[in-house]
Amino acid sequence: MKYKSASLIILLLASFVIAYCSSLRPSFDLEIIKGDWCLNKKHINYPKLRFDHNGKLILSSTGDTIYRCNYAILGAFLSIQKDEKTVRNKILKLDKDSLVLDGLLENIAIQRYGRCK
Repeated sequence: MKYKSASLIILLLASFVIAYCSSLRPSFDLEIIKGDWCLNKKHINYPKLRFDHNGKLILSSTGDTIYRCNYAILGAFLSIQKDEKTVRNKILKLDKDSLVLDGLLENIAIQRYGRCK
């Protein structure tokens, strides 16, 4: 009987820890990311991003190259499908005025964007 009680207590504690840790996982609103974002520093790749209402992302490069991809927000990650591959970059911050990503596609440095003016 005491083993059943101990097992029940361990199960309840494990359930509590899992539920608590799940609540700490950030999740971002898809509506906030929509619109135009400009990189806060000069960079050749992806100085301007446009997220539209149809799940499409347009990435502009300085050399007049434009990439069109599909995107989704999955928990704390921006998931981008480009050239038949899916890349996930962690969203460090997202609010109405700033977007900070832990890398973007092949750019491994932190990318800081603000709303384009």
